[in-house]
Amino acid sequence: MPSYNFRNEETGEEFTETMKWAEIEDFCKEKNCKQIPSISHIGFNTVLIKPADSFRDILRTIKKKHHQSTVNSF
Repeated sequence: MPSYNFRNEETGEEFTETMKWAEIEDFCKEKNCKQIPSISHIGFNTVLIKPADSFRDILRTIKKKHHQSTVNSF
């Protein structure tokens, strides 16, 4: 579930809460706060994985045929 940043209208305190998008409006009314625009964090693990060898071969072929290409074949 995504996390969103909020600011309390009375105290100015900023905090983060995890909730569904549909719950934000009711939450803000209840807690007297406003959502702070930011990039939401969904919680996925963003580990970079090298592409398969067959795909890397295709990238190498593209690189050979198009010398000015900036394609990285890893």
